[in-house]
Amino acid sequence: MLMLVSQREDHKHNFGRTRELADLLEPLVDTAKPQPSFGPSLLRFYAAESGLKYLLSKNLMIPFEYEIRDQTMPADTSDPSFPRKVEGYSHKLDQMLKRLKVSAARVPIPTGPFKTVGGYNGGQSFRIHEAHEAWRYGLEVDPDDQAALGKFIADILSYLEDEIL
Repeated sequence: MLMLVSQREDHKHNFGRTRELADLLEPLVDTAKPQPSFGPSLLRFYAAESGLKYLLSKNLMIPFEYEIRDQTMPADTSDPSFPRKVEGYSHKLDQMLKRLKVSAARVPIPTGPFKTVGGYNGGQSFRIHEAHEAWRYGLEVDPDDQAALGKFIADILSYLEDEIL
């Protein structure tokens, strides 16, 4: 079974649309609840992921899988420590930033692990690339970790706005 194909420009447009949707959703969130911002956080995570994947393809010419399959672009073999296709980065925002050589001064990458509060085992640990799962499943993220992850993603979005828009 083939996956749906999203091309480079789809990622660019999705970056903008998803970021805007998160901004529209933010004022509608009930801030009286303990985890008020998981919806906008999830959308911002996906916006950051789309924008970074767009830049990997546009700036570094890292191909998408369909381009390799369709033989429209050669595979990048210059650095074996990084995935050879955009999809290989999955949700690893930190790895994409490193590949794009974004300075730590521009986008500081917080160290984890991060934690959820309550629930399974009284809380769980996760890494940056798993944050979307915590938000997608509506898990309560430790408030300090939520703030650190929120700032990290806001920094990525600011960087992407400068690079894409």
